[in-house]
Amino acid sequence: RSGRDHLGLVAPYTGWYILRASIVATTLDVATCTVSARYERTSGGDVHEPDDGPEQAHFPGVGAGALTYHSFHRGTDEDWLRMYALDSRTYRFLVSEVGPNADPVVELYAGDGTTLLSTLNENGVGGNEQLDFGSGTGVELQESQWVYVRLTNARPDLFGSGAEYTASLVQTGSGA
Repeated sequence: RSGRDHLGLVAPYTGWYILRASIVATTLDVATCTVSARYERTSGGDVHEPDDGPEQAHFPGVGAGALTYHSFHRGTDEDWLRMYALDSRTYRFLVSEVGPNADPVVELYAGDGTTLLSTLNENGVGGNEQLDFGSGTGVELQESQWVYVRLTNARPDLFGSGAEYTASLVQTGSGA
């Protein structure tokens, strides 16, 4: 072996991609590599746009592999997601891989898209955020329902390149 391997990427969108590779396991002459790709548009927002209101919210899925990649492409950008939450379960909404030009504010809304249940912005520019909700978390759901998450940038003067983040939802428990 020459020590160089090649990776192929089928790029469904024109723009910049961020590739991350990490060695998972090695033996004397074999390495297993895990690669993830993240699309970053150069203008016009992320691939989920338009998603600036509850009526345009998309469903990210639930689980460890259900990641969606977003960016604040203008100072007034909002990103909305929706998910169905069972009142007897607990969930964690995680904002991670936050860029140096993003300070995400996470707001959880009830199924009507207007009733605010919780707001979180604890870790500043470049900091990850984690919002737990559901049974036993202090952010209780009175019934199983669609809920919405609205993400905005607490620093509207920072946007564009470096204002990206990853959003995910994980069910963390079956409730009390």
